[in-house]
Amino acid sequence: MELILLCDRLIPYVPWLLNTHQAQIQPCLLHGDWNSRNWSIDENDNLTMFDACPFYGPYEADIYTMPHTLIQSYFEAIGGSIDGYEMRFNLYNLVRLLRCVGDIEHSLWRAETFECLRQLLTYCGAWTTPLVRFPCGGKLSFDKINHSSDVNSKKKQAILVYGGSFCPIHLNHLVVIDFAANALESLPHSFEILGSYLCPPSSSWLRKKIAEKHLPDGHREALLLLATEGTRWMVSRSYCSPDKLSQAILQECDDRFGEGFNISIIHICGIDAIENNTRILSTQYSLAVVDRPGYDSKTLWKEILENVTPDNRERLIWIAPWTGEMRSSTQLRKLLTNVTSNHVTLRQDLRDLVPTSCIDYILEYNIGQWFQ
Repeated sequence: MELILLCDRLIPYVPWLLNTHQAQIQPCLLHGDWNSRNWSIDENDNLTMFDACPFYGPYEADIYTMPHTLIQSYFEAIGGSIDGYEMRFNLYNLVRLLRCVGDIEHSLWRAETFECLRQLLTYCGAWTTPLVRFPCGGKLSFDKINHSSDVNSKKKQAILVYGGSFCPIHLNHLVVIDFAANALESLPHSFEILGSYLCPPSSSWLRKKIAEKHLPDGHREALLLLATEGTRWMVSRSYCSPDKLSQAILQECDDRFGEGFNISIIHICGIDAIENNTRILSTQYSLAVVDRPGYDSKTLWKEILENVTPDNRERLIWIAPWTGEMRSSTQLRKLLTNVTSNHVTLRQDLRDLVPTSCIDYILEYNIGQWFQ
């Protein structure tokens, strides 16, 4: 989604990039995919090209992937290069990178694509802080992990994982998580929270939970990234279960800090998630449960503790009742499908439900259409 937003910003400048020297850059028939792997020399020492996908375009688009020596020889043969060709090479390369992201979907291409877009937008004078500010390179961001160097600290170090539909994310997701994190950092728990993740599920899981239509992954992810700006929360972009995310976090910690690094993973959920969970809870990770208003916690916890295994009983951490305002994704979806609301009224109502950073995105991309 971030790459799409940046491409939207670049598209109006593409004619300017190509028309700067329109008289000199004449269209010609191109090989279309010329690189070091699809040309050779035949038995008569003639240049032979293959695997072509020809089209008409600027001649530069066929040579930018070639070695520097060949490019310089090419320019000498046609009478010299045209000013600004380096940035136009970036534009041609962007097309290749976007094709790789779309066809291969390999996360390693995203960082290079992001940097290419940044350079082009800067050259055009159109670079501003992107709408979604996030390091494009990896699905498991580690940029907000605060690895403590105090080896004498008696506090137990932990990373928090919060799973939910986030369809879409709302203010209570952030408020409740912060409430739980603050409680875990205080007595009697005294954890040192090194980092925290929101863990959105896959679309297939959403289809089972939410009967009505749901947001595509790209929009869910964009809103999650906007909502977590300026917070200590990060977003898992893998759309996996909290258990799988936790395993990935522990592996990343081992790779970065060594296998001797002692870290706990704590999952967070609301009391309603416990109430609706009819399966035996996994005992692999601690579970911090936020006791929200509207639930008979005394009876509910009695039933839970009577029916779980001793290991499960040991892993449950009850967080004191949270008494804040109640908000839900269902409430937000209903608001977004209210056809009688105009943009001014809707913007005012959204301020009570979602982070301010998400409002412009919701209105610009008409998020409500996905729930109608």
